[in-house]
Amino acid sequence: MDQPQLENIITRRIFMLGLGKGALLSLILGRMYYLQIVEGKKYELLADKNRISWRFKSKPRGRILDCQGHEMSSNKGVFNLVADHDALKNIHPLLETIGKYIPIDEDHKKWVIRELKRNPPYIPTIVKSNLSWEEVTSIELNASELQGAYIENSYQRDYLNGSAFAAITGYVSTPTPNDVEAEPLLKLPGLRVGRQGLEKTYDHHLQGEPAHEQLEVNARNRIVRKLSQYPGRVGGDINLTIHNDLHLKCLELMNPHQAGSCLLMDIHTGEILTYISHPSYNPNLFANGIQKQDWQALQNDPLRPLINRPISGLYPPGSTFKMLVILAALEEGLIDSNTQFFCNGALEMGSHIFHCWHTHGQVDLVKAIAASCDIYIYQIALRLGADKISAIARRFGFGSLTGIELEDEKSGLVPDKSWKKKTKKASWYPGDTLNFSIGQGFFTATPIQIARMIAALANGGRLVTPHLCKLHEGHEYQEIININPAHLDLIHLGMMHAIHEPYGTSHSAAPATGGILMAGKTGSSQVKRIHMEDRLRGLHKSASRAWADLEHAIFSGFAPYDNPRYGVCVVIEHGGGGGRVAGPIGVGALRLCLEHFQNKN
Repeated sequence: MDQPQLENIITRRIFMLGLGKGALLSLILGRMYYLQIVEGKKYELLADKNRISWRFKSKPRGRILDCQGHEMSSNKGVFNLVADHDALKNIHPLLETIGKYIPIDEDHKKWVIRELKRNPPYIPTIVKSNLSWEEVTSIELNASELQGAYIENSYQRDYLNGSAFAAITGYVSTPTPNDVEAEPLLKLPGLRVGRQGLEKTYDHHLQGEPAHEQLEVNARNRIVRKLSQYPGRVGGDINLTIHNDLHLKCLELMNPHQAGSCLLMDIHTGEILTYISHPSYNPNLFANGIQKQDWQALQNDPLRPLINRPISGLYPPGSTFKMLVILAALEEGLIDSNTQFFCNGALEMGSHIFHCWHTHGQVDLVKAIAASCDIYIYQIALRLGADKISAIARRFGFGSLTGIELEDEKSGLVPDKSWKKKTKKASWYPGDTLNFSIGQGFFTATPIQIARMIAALANGGRLVTPHLCKLHEGHEYQEIININPAHLDLIHLGMMHAIHEPYGTSHSAAPATGGILMAGKTGSSQVKRIHMEDRLRGLHKSASRAWADLEHAIFSGFAPYDNPRYGVCVVIEHGGGGGRVAGPIGVGALRLCLEHFQNKN
């Protein structure tokens, strides 16, 4: 091959090599342009994810305070051992090392691993909560061996009086998967969700907002610098209308009895001063997740401590309702203060005999209330008719929710002819009217509805909205019930005689008044029909029957008589007689209330 040919070959190869290099360079430059210009934002975000770390920390939940600032629901500091997302790289040896210093079983180790994989990178996972001082010390002394795990200060809900205010506060518990799906930050250690009571009603207000930091970290996840931070917000407090010390004193009156409720209310504003559901439960059991055996014990308790009795307990209101029947008859002009009926202890209606609890003889309006004469009420009920009795019951709030800030309130039942035909497939009989008129039969109400009725009778006919919380909006709303003041005066006089006259059904409670004029009305809410043969054998007496067969004992009233300010409703389940059992508690609660505010003033 001669020299020119060799030069041509070399030149061609150099050209082809240069062409190849140019093409390769073009590909590299094109790829760089695509990655840096076209896809630049995407990879910038991915890079930021690798070098930027977010850290969140829960803030304390707001407190629930009584009207004087005493804590009913607060927080106590606890120490938790947590692991961050990077601990997954060596999680098995890490957990083994942790196990040398604090007890941790195999099932819990598996749970920690699952949670670490499930949680977002910015949510640490609790390895163990509520560490003892010994465990904290042991972890801190060996922190160099526990890369990825650290101790974090946190908070745990604390109900300082245990079960005393549980019906009001409710409780908090750990978030469910549905909660976390709706709000992922609820996985943060220390955050809880309100489940019952005001903890649930005002959960958003009590929650606050977690603090967070945006950090720049290096390849070893070490903090290089803090890019931004938000201090978070502590949950808002709630101030209640409840008076802590008055509530606890009234609870002492209830404790000797197995089950019931006690409410004290300002009759003019609807402020609840005392709210007792007895028996109750300890909400601290739920704060960190209730144990299975504790939950089963609550569920299986025959006294049903989880029932919020003042708003969910349904009872026939008994003789406490008689005052409204008399009021309706006064409004219709069917009776006046001088109207009398003779009570011989029974009223025949077809083949049925409707008994009075006593033989009262000649009875006028005031004595009918004070002595709780059934025959007097039967006579006017037959003249009134069921429709007018239903109407006045509804005017005073029965059959409707009161508007209190607690969930699970029951509306009760005001029966009428159409209701019975629809639900019972039966006609309404005169006997139904008689039972209805004395607060028995199908008629049911809650204690807070009875307390609201008493407030309306005592304050001149304003149906207030009961409330527990100063934050509650709309509690100034009051529905006006047009009532002749002279008619109310007669009702008040009968109620006063019930306590202060020897023939009154509440007279056994008179010593508890301490000389203060009060007004009240007892009721016995029948739970089992007493047949004639039972009466003849004396089985209608309380001492002769099993506890579960006894009537519920009810007392409702107000004080002072001359200038009404506070109302009360007491229900003692299966207590027997309203005057003998509920009366002294109700009168005692009113006296405690008056003394409490006298001392405050």
